[in-house]
Amino acid sequence: MFALECVSTLICLAFLVFGSWRDIKTREIPNKLWFIFGPTATLLTFVRIGFHQELLQTTILSFFLSIAIAVIIFYFRLFGGADILALICITLSTPVFPTTIKPMIGFLHPLFPISLFCNSCLIALSSTVYMALRNAFWKPRIGLFDGFEKEPIWRKVLAFVSGYKTGFSELERRRHLYPMEQASEKGGKIERRFKFLIKAEVDREKEIKELEAYLGNGFFSQTVWVSPSLPMLLFFTISYILTVTLGDITLWLIQQLACSISI
Repeated sequence: MFALECVSTLICLAFLVFGSWRDIKTREIPNKLWFIFGPTATLLTFVRIGFHQELLQTTILSFFLSIAIAVIIFYFRLFGGADILALICITLSTPVFPTTIKPMIGFLHPLFPISLFCNSCLIALSSTVYMALRNAFWKPRIGLFDGFEKEPIWRKVLAFVSGYKTGFSELERRRHLYPMEQASEKGGKIERRFKFLIKAEVDREKEIKELEAYLGNGFFSQTVWVSPSLPMLLFFTISYILTVTLGDITLWLIQQLACSISI
């Protein structure tokens, strides 16, 4: 059983690493990756259940809950299609925590995909630290919030941790960057407002052209607020490694916070 779980874990990790590499390099992942990953993962899970039939009910529960999460994510367009397929394939590969692997911190959730998803979101939230540090050290002649004087404080704070200011040419060149502001002309003056993206699938070229029109008229500077597209597949890969080796980090942090409050 130990050998089977190790093989299943390594195969799943190999697919995730390859997918992450393609995502970072080309921002495109071939669908055939999931067509190979899914059936392979399903076969290994069936073999695993054959050795431990007591895992059948938990496996079914894990599958349906994970599919429900994937459907919600797809409906609201929170992640890209490849990220959703990756989550489904991970569920098929590792629906329950490997019984022969003991994580270091000892905190386990019986439904492995739930732990992985929570840990992935935790990793994604760490990107706000990078955004905040980059904005904190912004020192050009143009102020960080110049042109956004009418924006309320809470929107400026949200922008501070979810995006950063960069050159317009860099926005056009880097495909993972999306405009985080919109502009409109009122009374001969340009008004700039933050635009926080929620959906993963956005017409990037259209939004850049809309800003470019104002740029050409000289209404605002060559700098623009941008929001990077988070590589969720990479976060899934990192989370997979951390969840297998450490355990449910999110659950552990909640427990530590609860203990500190109760003291």
